[in-house]
Amino acid sequence: MRRVLAQFLLMLIVPAVGSAQKFSEFTEFYRSVRVNGLEQLVFAHPSPDPVRDPSAYGVKRDSLGRPVMVMRFFFGNPHTRGLWAYMRIQYITSSDAGTTLQRRTFHAPNNAPMQVGYAHGEEALFRANGEIIRYAQLDREDNLLGKVPIVTACRYRYTAPNSVIQEWRFESGKLHWVANNYPDSAQRFLEHAPDGAYFRILTLDEHGQVAEERLQGINKRPFAYQPGVYAVRYLRDSLGQITTLSYANADGQIVADTSGIATIQFEYDAWGREVVWKAFGVDGTPRGRARDGAASIIRQYSNFDGALEKEELYNADGVPITIE
Repeated sequence: MRRVLAQFLLMLIVPAVGSAQKFSEFTEFYRSVRVNGLEQLVFAHPSPDPVRDPSAYGVKRDSLGRPVMVMRFFFGNPHTRGLWAYMRIQYITSSDAGTTLQRRTFHAPNNAPMQVGYAHGEEALFRANGEIIRYAQLDREDNLLGKVPIVTACRYRYTAPNSVIQEWRFESGKLHWVANNYPDSAQRFLEHAPDGAYFRILTLDEHGQVAEERLQGINKRPFAYQPGVYAVRYLRDSLGQITTLSYANADGQIVADTSGIATIQFEYDAWGREVVWKAFGVDGTPRGRARDGAASIIRQYSNFDGALEKEELYNADGVPITIE
């Protein structure tokens, strides 16, 4: 009965999408969109000429300024390549509970539901002050995704205004380990959590962005990402893009991962695409990763459609690496 009532309320507060969306219906465009560590949509790199851009995200907002639709365009036409063509965003506010549920569903250009991973959508529950309470994946009927062999939801607990614990669960509510199988609907960026990690502790900066993350096991004790690595720290630019990632040990000291890499630096182009990747050891000198020896990667993208055109790898001495 509660689900039926919720669906009825949605029909009242959110206009139905009855036909394919058109470029002319949008007035706000960005070159990149992602979801941050607290499941908030982040738009960046406003598009100065979306008709000429191979990848532009059109955004529609409601009277409160909240995004209600994100449409991907390819030179002004619906983008048919990728995980989804448009994302529909709905809101259900409960004045009694003081919460707002944000529901995001994925669709093809003709409005047909699209599946990303196992899910057709996702929802995040927030308090009135913006704190997140829960995230969950949805099936085609907007029910919580169940009967799949992955973790499909997580809950959040705040221990301080800038510290939150993320715990991963099945649709049934059962606590479980690992959450690195969410559908990558909008460029999440958090470090991979290995099997056996039940909790992720997030420390936020003054802008609400994740500045540090740590893991815990089922016993609430520190859990390593890799041998000796117990924390991952992020420095970001004004757009929230990560410029430096660094590893720390249980005492908070900078430490190297299994490749000997302690810090990684990133650079981006005007589209938010990663164009430079550089790795360094604890002493600050270039360090190659174990699998191919790459200490730096330079990427070039096509001016026409934005596809990756060239990727150059260099070792710690700056010598090009040839991949057979």
